[in-house]
Amino acid sequence: MRKLMLMWWAGSLASCKISDVSRDGPTPVPTTVTRADLGAPAEAVLCTDLPGTLVISGAGFSPLPVGTLTGSPGLALPTVKLVATSGQETVLAVLKYDQSTGDLTAGVAPDSLAPGVYSIRVENPNGGAGVRENALKLVPPPTIDEVAPSSGVSSTETPVDIMGEGFRTTEDGLAQPKVVLARERGGALFLGGVKLESSTQIGAIVPSGLTPGFYDLTVTNPEGCSATKENAFEVKAPPSIDVCSTVDPAFGWVNARTTIEICASNAGGHGLLSTPEVFILIGAKEIPLRREAYLDPGTPTGKSIMTAVVPSQADDPRVVVGGPYDIRVVNPDGANGLIEKAFKVLPDPPPTILSVNPARGDKSTLVTLTVTGDNFKLPTPPSTTPVLTVSLLASDGAELPCGPATVKQDVVAREDTATCEIILPAVTGGHVVRVRHEDDGALALFSSFAVTDPSRKLGQATSPQSSLNENRRAHGVAMASDDLGNRFLYAVGGEDQEGKALASTEVAAVSRFGDLGPWTLLQSALPDGRSGVALARVGRFIYAIGGSSDGSTPSPNQSVLRAQVLGADTSPILGLPEAKGDGALRGGTYYYRVAAVMAEGTLNPLGESLPSDEDSLRVSDNGAVALSWAMPSGTPSVHHYLIYRSPRPNLLSGSEVLIHETADGATVSYIDKGDPPRVPDKKPMPVGSLGAWVPVAELGTKRFDAAATVVRMSANQVFVYVTGGRKGPGTGDVLASTEGAALSADGSVILSNWRTGPTLLQARAEHVLMPVSNDVADSLPVGTFGIVAAGGTKCARGVGSGGACSGGAGLKSIESAPLGTSGDNVGEPLSWSSGGALAAERVGLAAIVVNDFFYAFNGWGGTGGSFPNASEKSTTTTCTGGSPCVPTFTGFNAATVSFADGVQYRSGLAFFGAYFYFVGGSHDLSAGTTSSVVLRGSY
Repeated sequence: MRKLMLMWWAGSLASCKISDVSRDGPTPVPTTVTRADLGAPAEAVLCTDLPGTLVISGAGFSPLPVGTLTGSPGLALPTVKLVATSGQETVLAVLKYDQSTGDLTAGVAPDSLAPGVYSIRVENPNGGAGVRENALKLVPPPTIDEVAPSSGVSSTETPVDIMGEGFRTTEDGLAQPKVVLARERGGALFLGGVKLESSTQIGAIVPSGLTPGFYDLTVTNPEGCSATKENAFEVKAPPSIDVCSTVDPAFGWVNARTTIEICASNAGGHGLLSTPEVFILIGAKEIPLRREAYLDPGTPTGKSIMTAVVPSQADDPRVVVGGPYDIRVVNPDGANGLIEKAFKVLPDPPPTILSVNPARGDKSTLVTLTVTGDNFKLPTPPSTTPVLTVSLLASDGAELPCGPATVKQDVVAREDTATCEIILPAVTGGHVVRVRHEDDGALALFSSFAVTDPSRKLGQATSPQSSLNENRRAHGVAMASDDLGNRFLYAVGGEDQEGKALASTEVAAVSRFGDLGPWTLLQSALPDGRSGVALARVGRFIYAIGGSSDGSTPSPNQSVLRAQVLGADTSPILGLPEAKGDGALRGGTYYYRVAAVMAEGTLNPLGESLPSDEDSLRVSDNGAVALSWAMPSGTPSVHHYLIYRSPRPNLLSGSEVLIHETADGATVSYIDKGDPPRVPDKKPMPVGSLGAWVPVAELGTKRFDAAATVVRMSANQVFVYVTGGRKGPGTGDVLASTEGAALSADGSVILSNWRTGPTLLQARAEHVLMPVSNDVADSLPVGTFGIVAAGGTKCARGVGSGGACSGGAGLKSIESAPLGTSGDNVGEPLSWSSGGALAAERVGLAAIVVNDFFYAFNGWGGTGGSFPNASEKSTTTTCTGGSPCVPTFTGFNAATVSFADGVQYRSGLAFFGAYFYFVGGSHDLSAGTTSSVVLRGSY
């Protein structure tokens, strides 16, 4: 080695002049200082806690040969110094001179220098010197004060904020700090979604799937400075949801979507929270269910209830015949619940029930049930063992078999019947009829069969349900179902306690045994306020008829509006979102939905659909998301689409707001590059929403405070009727006229203009109008149909505090009109006749005809501003006169139904099987108070 050195230096000396190695040699010019381990950034940064190596590039760095005359040749390298802003100099150890590049390499010892900005001074052995100003930055290590939250559950990712000091990026901002979780003997994990918010805060995401325990957290800045906080984050095992052991139904056909009901006990504090995600586990695949809907939070000791839709194989090819498969439920807080062997996917369609006759029967009596439906199975010859059974189910789970059942199939009409005899239970109340295939367990449920008392009395108590969001009276109430069989209760319009007409609409979901979920104000409000509006429902369509746009100074309306209960049949099908680059989205997880705005000329013109099923995607910083979607087969035309996304990353499911609208209905894709919310408070329509209110055939007469009802005389013969009401504020403005119109079988279309019918015997407003037939009154001959008007007032509106109407402000009288059943007069009211009289005057009453008797509830008593007893019922129902006969109700006396919050005036009433609901109303006429209370009664 020494020989080689001597040869090198000898060659160098031979090729140079003496002045080249004199003290008058070149002056060093340092130009660039870089990290030896990185090569970038151009402005070097080192940590005061760590040793570092610098590469100084430039020109004129001139080592000086020494010792050639002493026999010990060597090389005197330039000196490198760090110069602080104070002028203090620190000599660095020069480690290397690179002959090919002319670069110098020098080392910086740890803890030798204070933080700050330093210049680099290079001095050649010949005495020449050069300085690179502000060439090096020395920074202290960061500190970690807090990690918030300091814990999360292993089943879900947890966004965290790390607070401290000294967090930094590179000068160009491209390199973020690194955040690592480490557990003893557990290895290290780099966290994703790291975002430097400031020098004192970093955001990151702790992923799901970590082993429970305490983890150390380390933040390392780009220059290598780091800080560690021990036991900074605890990963907890997720709490268990106390899910019920079964779902309802526990099966579904592979070629159809199935809505299932899931419940959990709240008693231990581990019920369902709004809104869980639900998955079905098929093999190694975890398939998300659709349209999770949180129905009822329940009481602290009761059950919380939700529904979700199992997709068909067409929706998701991973859904295959087999099972029973497990179902996993995940609350937003990460709590898990596993329902083992919960759901079977069947190769054959399950039975469906269209009707049950009779719909009620007295307790402890023998009843012959005839259940009509489809897909009722027969034994395979030569076997005679029944394949189909019929049962009654009580709300407490008790089952009462009916049978054996005689099954008949009509393949052409697709209408099967099962007939069986049953001795009804000794307890009154609502029951569900169940038809079950014994070979595969498939079943159908029909809500609800009422077991009644022979005295025909209803249950005494009414139980409180969830309250309305807005106090209202003189409103409309209707019960309706969507395309998947979910049942909802609606409250529409009305007025507040100051008499201002309301345009708002509310909805509450109804469980199979009649429990109401929370009320939700819908986006689909009426186009203007409607006080004294009459409501009628056919199928999935609700009609708002007449009403006044101002309750305090009435302005009658002759318009009729129609809205559809929205279903999944017009919801877009969202494809899997795809992550892209070149966007402005912050790193994290986002949720997406797409809704359609239907074209003009459809049943929901320019109205929004229910959204697609939600899907989520995790993206990196500065990312984008590509979306695509399609409409279900046979969907009507679409005007354009609405795209919803959670406004920030890592929010909970259901947080989406509107970010974009397509230009037309032909556009079925979109790239989200981070658009801000277009309408920050606009969210997708919830399940149970109504479509747009559409004007249809107008009434012949403007009216409000009228009554309306629907009569279905056969599958294809449906009629809607309106009676009475007011055309103005005065006593002489009360109407006696009647109008009617034919509807299509599904209720979507009024087939004709409104036709004037026979005049009522008594002009009346704030009354009731109800259908009667053998279905609700056993005393009427089969095939008899009629409408009944009862109660109300002939006086000016607002006479509760003593008005100008003398001679009895309230009416007791009942009028009945039979409907024509043949020829051109089918559905025509023939004439009005006396149908009996109530025991008390009742203005703004509620009433139903059911179980062969007339029940009247609440209302104002009229004379003297008093209130009548809470309820009354007829003791006899007869059919008087010729054919068709006149339904007549007599012998009214006090019923036993009580109301915990007092009398309700102008409340809404809806009837569902064995349950009836009193919605809102007023309790004090003189004060004009209105109520948000909802009560449920039953047999």
